[in-house]
Amino acid sequence: MYNENDQSVVITASPNDDVYLDDEYELNEIVLNDEGEIWMGTDSGRFPKPWTYGQFDDPVLLVIVFMIEKYGLSPEIRADVVTLSRAFTSMVNSNDNLGVIVGRWDGKYSPYTSPLDWYSSVPIMKEYYESDGGSGRYAQCWVYAAMLNTICRGIGLPTRLVTTYGSAHDGNRNLVLDKLFRKGPYNTHVQYRAEMLGNFHAWNEVWMKRNDLLEKYSGWQVIDATPQELSNDYFRLGPTPIKRIKEGDIMQKFDSPFVYAEVNADVIHWENDVFTGKLIFLKREKASVGLAIITKDYRTKKRKSRGRYQEVTTLYKYEEQTPEERQSILNASKQLNLTHLFEEKATGRGIRDEIQIKMLDNMIRQPLIGRPLHINITLENKVPLDSKVSITVKVASVFYTGVSAKQIFYKPNKIINLKVGEKYVYQKTIRAKDYLNKLVEFEMVQIEAVVSSLSDQNAFWSEERTVEFKKPRLILRAKGVFRLHRYFKIEVYFRNPLPIKLTKCKLISYGQSMHNLREMSIDLIGGFKRVKFQRRFLPKTRGKSIILFILNCKELKDIIGRAIVEIY
Repeated sequence: MYNENDQSVVITASPNDDVYLDDEYELNEIVLNDEGEIWMGTDSGRFPKPWTYGQFDDPVLLVIVFMIEKYGLSPEIRADVVTLSRAFTSMVNSNDNLGVIVGRWDGKYSPYTSPLDWYSSVPIMKEYYESDGGSGRYAQCWVYAAMLNTICRGIGLPTRLVTTYGSAHDGNRNLVLDKLFRKGPYNTHVQYRAEMLGNFHAWNEVWMKRNDLLEKYSGWQVIDATPQELSNDYFRLGPTPIKRIKEGDIMQKFDSPFVYAEVNADVIHWENDVFTGKLIFLKREKASVGLAIITKDYRTKKRKSRGRYQEVTTLYKYEEQTPEERQSILNASKQLNLTHLFEEKATGRGIRDEIQIKMLDNMIRQPLIGRPLHINITLENKVPLDSKVSITVKVASVFYTGVSAKQIFYKPNKIINLKVGEKYVYQKTIRAKDYLNKLVEFEMVQIEAVVSSLSDQNAFWSEERTVEFKKPRLILRAKGVFRLHRYFKIEVYFRNPLPIKLTKCKLISYGQSMHNLREMSIDLIGGFKRVKFQRRFLPKTRGKSIILFILNCKELKDIIGRAIVEIY
């Protein structure tokens, strides 16, 4: 790496040819590109967050050298790309060796930086370097993944960032997510505990040759810097060959069982028998995890690639509920002696996949924030007998990890009499004023419905849906002459979509090769009001440059606008 401060060349690592790729177009993206997109949201409401990796900016190179030396990697180990990439996943999080940045997921970030307020790796690296290795605050999965992308690309490792929608956190290493229910009054059921199923999770893939494994397992490897579970006494993950994940071959290094569960775990519902304390099998969900795995579409040339993604799901798993996918999970379960959890006739009552009461969800895919949320749940009686059932509906705001935040609506034990073949539609409209002050980052709400038969204790069904409200975007208009060392301006237009005032607002701007992040404070923006701002930029280099604006207010965050200008 060339350090322009003292015009020196620094060799941070020597991965030899183990990361060789002969595709120049691909290398231009997964090594040289210092801008990217991180996909977020829900599977039905995907959106990209722009990010500046800045692997060639100061002081990124110096930070990488500092990290490697602090971690104590010898010159011989630095040439081993497997060991090096694995060490990087531990260096980024603060849980081990006072890494680059601290993670936090409870929404309480003041007086430090919210994970949503980062849009570049460079200021995080600068803060870490200038504090002599003091960890910054705060990060969540996409920040860790972006930092890891910067570091790996900074030393020449071909790396890309991927997002999994419906990502499981299997804390007990049994390849399933457990949802526990207990009986309530009148044979109803209440969910009281569940392992974490995130709406999305971001990690990285690095391209390498695996000299420590069979040749067929070379290629893309999962690495993840988000501190989730210990791996040999450190919070680190990978490199894990994605080809092994697909086939369910999970017993060789590194961390394959955890990655397998992230993309292909089953979800099992259990009833906790209050008299015996035993768990009774209720039903299995075979297609709730790993709904989609995507990365930035860098194969589409020029500007059309912005805001587009490439599906890589089939690299990780076979199509859900096909014989190949079920064989893969059986292979994995055999290696962990867990086949009893994946037999079609599980112990217990084991009839939940044949339940005769079907619930259909007809909710809007992505409602606009500030508008009412309309919920429609259809129950249909397919049993050749009249049925009496109870439905409990709960609506709550949730963090992107799937963890519940604040309750918005709760209606327990509504009794419904269903005749043979009859349908019943449960409807509820939640007004904006009832949910706005209860939303957390990403503006997601989870709707949970639990249906129990009052005449047959074996007839039980539950379903969850996560809905993310759609937010407006900033409209940017560039004006002036786009020439080197000549000022031009960007006009920013925004309409508040909410009936309430937006307070404590900050407008953040960033111009690639122009200036670092800048902030402008705005006292308030009235309900439904339109506003206009402008900012000047001074280009320092020729070529394409990305202009980014972000509006964050107390009531509404992460409103983004982006423009690309060509400087002559």
